[in-house]
Amino acid sequence: MKKRNLIVSWILRVLTALGFLGASLGKLTQNSEVVKMFENWGFPDGFYFIIGILELLLAVLLLVPKTLKIAIIRTSSDYDWSYDNTFY
Repeated sequence: MKKRNLIVSWILRVLTALGFLGASLGKLTQNSEVVKMFENWGFPDGFYFIIGILELLLAVLLLVPKTLKIAIIRTSSDYDWSYDNTFY
C-alpha cells in the first residue's frame, strides 16, 4: 500500500509540474495571445514574464522532494490569489 501511494504521489507531482511548465512556456516565450490577455486584464507590460518565471519555479519545486511542502503552499496560495475578490 505504501509503495502504491508513493507511485501515485509521484505521478500526480509530475503531471502537475508538467501543467505548470506548459503554462509558463507561453508567458516566457512572450506568445502574442498571452501578452494580449495580460494587457486586456490591465496588468503592466512584462508582468506575464514574472508569472511565467514563478510557474517554472513551482514546476521545479514540485519535483524536488525537500521543497515539496513549499511548492504545495505556494500553489495553494496562487490559487487563492487568482480568485476574483468580488465574492468576499
